Amino acid sequence: MSGARDLVLRAGYTELLGELKARVRAARTKVLRTVNTQLIELNWAMGTHW
Repeated sequence: MSGARDLVLRAGYTELLGELKARVRAARTKVLRTVNTQLIELNWAMGTHW
């Protein structure tokens, strides 16, 4: 069985992985902001009708 030390990565893999992680992080942040905005708008609309 080979260990992690035996793994050979292609050139640029580390940079690619870093970029992908950053994009996933940015997408998650965008989704959370959108959801929060929608919840605020919903609560605001409910508050103005009651």
